[in-house]
Amino acid sequence: MAAGADGPAAPGVSLRRTTAADRGDLLRLWNDGRVMALVGFPDGLGLTPEAFDDWLAWVEANPARHHFVVHAPGIGFGGEVYAAICGRAASLDVKLVPEARGRGLAATALAALIDWVFAAYPEVEVVSTEPAKANAAAKRLYARCGLAPVPGEGPTPDHERWERRRP
Repeated sequence: MAAGADGPAAPGVSLRRTTAADRGDLLRLWNDGRVMALVGFPDGLGLTPEAFDDWLAWVEANPARHHFVVHAPGIGFGGEVYAAICGRAASLDVKLVPEARGRGLAATALAALIDWVFAAYPEVEVVSTEPAKANAAAKRLYARCGLAPVPGEGPTPDHERWERRRP
């Protein structure tokens, strides 16, 4: 998958840089307990439009932060992918609305994001994420995208680090 002019490119899915126009879709995603329970917030985040605006300003203030909304035919808004570049590493995140799950959309979007990071940032040697140990679906997704667990590493005892090195 090639890097598009504005970000990741992938067949059958659209990844577009997040703008203020995405506020409603992203607030629904982040405030949905079914989505956020997988990352430790079973009641959702409870964010307001003002909190979204502050978050978007935070993202846009740093050129090393890259947030994209995911759209797919027949689904429309499907979720988000994010990469934060820090020196020779990039941290990744992906979340999908429940109706978009089980269709391969997360794997397509995340693989496109990873390819884009490696193409856009030649200095990045590794991409990583830190799923909860109990989140089996996330770990299957990361394995499909070429990431592997790093034994003994994680930010908390309940999380583990998964990474993929530059090919």
